Amino acid sequence: MQACEVMKRAAPDLILLDLAMPTMSGFEVISVLKATPQLQNIPVILLTASNYIYSDSETYGDLRIHRDGGLKPTEVLTLLNMVTQNINDWRS
Repeated sequence: MQACEVMKRAAPDLILLDLAMPTMSGFEVISVLKATPQLQNIPVILLTASNYIYSDSETYGDLRIHRDGGLKPTEVLTLLNMVTQNINDWRS
């Protein structure tokens, strides 16, 4: 919920979203995004280690999800660390 409130004040360019979270599911967050005019067109990349997505392609309401092979969760963390480090190096 905190992230949804922060995004309403400062909309991000892109959202990396897990589907399995403690307070709200990723699908609930997507519902908030779709119901908020300034957030409804932000691209969302789903990152999850759960079995929410059972086939290569599924539809939840009007949300179409395509599983594209993707990265393992540890590979995602490695990728994000590399991106963060490179941004930090670039800024210094």
